[in-house]
Amino acid sequence: MQFGSTELLPSEEGKTFAELYQNILTLVRTADQVGFDRYFFSEHHFVDISLMPSQELIMAAAAVQTSRIKLVPFGFVLNLRNPVRTAETLAMLDNLSNGRVDIGISRGSLEYEFAQLGAKYSEPERREVFQESYEVILAALRDSPFSYNGKHFHYDKLSVLPRPVQKPYPPVWFPGTQSEISIRWAASHGMNTSAAVISNQDARKTFDLYKSYWMPSGVTKEPLIGMVRPIVVGDTDSEARKTGEAILLWWKRFFNLRQYAGLGTNLEFYRESLSGSKAGAQRPWDDFDFMEKNNFVIVGSPETVAKKLLQTERESGINYVIATFQFGYLPIERALKSMELFGKKVIPLFN
Repeated sequence: MQFGSTELLPSEEGKTFAELYQNILTLVRTADQVGFDRYFFSEHHFVDISLMPSQELIMAAAAVQTSRIKLVPFGFVLNLRNPVRTAETLAMLDNLSNGRVDIGISRGSLEYEFAQLGAKYSEPERREVFQESYEVILAALRDSPFSYNGKHFHYDKLSVLPRPVQKPYPPVWFPGTQSEISIRWAASHGMNTSAAVISNQDARKTFDLYKSYWMPSGVTKEPLIGMVRPIVVGDTDSEARKTGEAILLWWKRFFNLRQYAGLGTNLEFYRESLSGSKAGAQRPWDDFDFMEKNNFVIVGSPETVAKKLLQTERESGINYVIATFQFGYLPIERALKSMELFGKKVIPLFN
């Protein structure tokens, strides 16, 4: 099992944007010091649950403040970016971090963002632009000069500078395994992947399918299969649970956005299939006991958290945990305590 960390970086009442950016840099530095191997950065625009419209800026700051941890855009929404500019950005970050950047790509999930930035959200153009953008980025990083002749992009003997430190290019992550088409495409290109708002049992179905299509790439021989989970580590189970219940406020905010954006969630179905609740019953994310019992949030002492992660590994088939420790509303000091306990007392149990 390997371990990374991430935060969406939502706005917080009473905190300036500058303070929030300093908080996430503190989390990255701490993750670097206590044993996490990657930190993942999301991209969103015009929504207050994620204040990172430009991951490359926070990644550049993190690159010069850390020495060991890898930095991953999770991911660059390719349809909102020029692919050559993205390749230039990745190459610069790879040099600033001395070879500690992975490539992370996303198709995006909020149509509102596409509309405001002048990008097409409808299919098949959305998928065509995404896949061509990815091909251009890899060609630009791999070859100098490179040429490309597709439906949407054309380049002739263009050299992207600087050149990346990692050859031929960094490892690639694709967290958007929402459909069999995306699963087949990403797995057949040898990418790492992850899931977040999904039960362990549903994740197992997705990841088994992913593994069935998976083929090695030039930089990845075995896939990293990750699960994003909110985690609270305390000195005791009761202390961790008392802190963890603060996540109910965050879930209300997060799932309301998903429903507003038309994304929905399979948690409603999962609750009904598991416990027999009917349509119109209490939403599962309003029920901390249900969410904690089924590992949608993992709370406890270091030993309890390790046991629950082993359960998640067994049920979902993952080999990578992406932990989120602040998830909005928790004081930065409490999030840092969880991260430090996790790094010092949970990771060694797996090692």
